[in-house]
Amino acid sequence: MKKAIGVLGTMSGAGKTTVSLLIIRYMKKYLHLDVVPFKGQNMSLNAKVTPEGYEMSSAQYYQALAAEVIPSPIYNPILLKPGAPTQSYMVINGKPAGSIDSKNWISKDREQLWEIIKANLDTLMKRHDYIVIEGAGSPAEINLKKYDITNIKPILYTDADGILVADIDRGGSFAQIVGTMELLSPEEQKHIKVFVLNKFRGDESLLKEGIDYLYRRYGIPTVVLPYIHHNLPEEDALKRNIPRIPNDITVAVIQTSHMANHDDFDPLIGKVNLIFTVNPYEIENVDVVILPGSRKVIEDLRFIRSMGIDKSIKKAWESGAYIIGICGGFQMLTESIVDKEGIEDKPGVYKGLGLIPGNTIFRKDKILRLSKGYVMKDIPVTGGIAVSGYEIHHGITETDPPFLMLNGNPDGYYKDRIIGTYLHGLFANNTFSESFINMIRKERGYTEKSFIYTHPIEELDRILEGVKPRIEDILKHMNM
Repeated sequence: MKKAIGVLGTMSGAGKTTVSLLIIRYMKKYLHLDVVPFKGQNMSLNAKVTPEGYEMSSAQYYQALAAEVIPSPIYNPILLKPGAPTQSYMVINGKPAGSIDSKNWISKDREQLWEIIKANLDTLMKRHDYIVIEGAGSPAEINLKKYDITNIKPILYTDADGILVADIDRGGSFAQIVGTMELLSPEEQKHIKVFVLNKFRGDESLLKEGIDYLYRRYGIPTVVLPYIHHNLPEEDALKRNIPRIPNDITVAVIQTSHMANHDDFDPLIGKVNLIFTVNPYEIENVDVVILPGSRKVIEDLRFIRSMGIDKSIKKAWESGAYIIGICGGFQMLTESIVDKEGIEDKPGVYKGLGLIPGNTIFRKDKILRLSKGYVMKDIPVTGGIAVSGYEIHHGITETDPPFLMLNGNPDGYYKDRIIGTYLHGLFANNTFSESFINMIRKERGYTEKSFIYTHPIEELDRILEGVKPRIEDILKHMNM
């Protein structure tokens, strides 16, 4: 087997991230190999903070944990965080690096980013035995292919064996595979060693004719991965079709236009009635309203006001709901946001929602750190409970009384059912979540329940047990 494996997809959402996770975890857990993940450029608003205080995509963060290595931006040197319709914020090797306009996708500036990707690949190739390289979107977009630095270029540069993944649950997979292959050059096609039909539900014998056709045409075998329900973090899209739980509280997350780090709420799935909404009526009639993190806080404030959500949040609170702001959502809840340096918008002072006294002041330097501490001891029910997570934000908020003590310093706000905090990952703390949710259940007359959040790597191990023979087949076709 070659040193590098490339996981490409016929489209965005085909399942490249999950397939990469499964392969990495199998190679580490069962074959005990020295393997690491890599994605040269990722576009996502879900990011994590490394132990060294760098920023990287959530997908490669969890892939690093699956490989049992310390998460580092070397595995994800370029992270793009969408902002305006034609602009993305850049994070290079874990640190903010300005922005990139959509026109730069087809300019010589891309070569500078490719040099960064190559440098990281060179380092990883020297340090480790195997690299699993995840692609982005499709490797065969006619208008972008010659500028693409995330799919075919890394495959060719590392002489990797490739996997082409298609999502058969959406339909059209055979056409997608053929279309992708025909848009690759003969030299590029040679690197594809196996096709994967991902998320299949039903009788696999129904696929035989299509699989046989692919083998006759390309001489490449196909492996079918069954559809398995899981709670692994989604890289981009929100989880949909969350089942309703009768006789329990409802938590509404405001789905703002630039919502970031929505995996903050994965621990709540299946534990409460969780909805992502911008419907004012829904917001007014829930037990908890959460304003999530945001890539563009001021712009999302405008959105909230334009939809009348600001009034609905206040009505919900007046009716007894808890209001929680996390990171950017915390900033929105304050009286004003001071952006003198034009960090997010034109320099100026912007009116907040005013449910938390005090002001937020944007600063150019970005705070990136892992944080741990406890809920302030004078807070009812949850006081003194230990919590941990991470912070990733511009600016500080001046308010009182605080909600948490983090790293020896006060954080956030708590009073009269209004909570603000900069701590991401709050609900992944089982003891806090169980105490907090049961407190609200008791107030509403619902039965109290235990709360157990399964860590993504534990969830990954569960899924891997169900598809282990299929992962073995994939690697077998790659001469491993």
